[in-house]
Amino acid sequence: MITSRWLMRLGIMLFSVGLITGLLTKPLSNPRMAVTGHLIGIIGGMFLMIMSLTWSRLQLSPRSKLVFFWTAVYGTYASWTVRVLAAAWDAGGSMLPLASNGHMGSNIQEGAIKALILTLIIALSITCGLFLWGLRGSDDAIQRGDS
Repeated sequence: MITSRWLMRLGIMLFSVGLITGLLTKPLSNPRMAVTGHLIGIIGGMFLMIMSLTWSRLQLSPRSKLVFFWTAVYGTYASWTVRVLAAAWDAGGSMLPLASNGHMGSNIQEGAIKALILTLIIALSITCGLFLWGLRGSDDAIQRGDS
């Protein structure tokens, strides 16, 4: 069963991975992109933890909460993953020109980066839309159990 505790766990895991990424910036091919991955991991982890704290306030159906959960997890983890891959491959110039410092990978690498970024944008857009929809109504209605 999906609960706020799982979002909290996954959030602190991503936060921790983001911290570790910060320690590993020098060995990667593009340290600037690795620093971006470090920051995205920390921010994504905090985002998941904040989402876990608001879980009980969301006025969503069980199915919508399931979609919310998985799109939030996928979006944040994919966002970190794409930056770490780009840092390791010395790639990302097509989609992340500032962080990649103009470095371009192979067509396959750039294609994988593009696919991940496009899917995570969709996932996080769904997450934010469901979050806003789930917070509709008043606090009084939530406390009374009304919709």
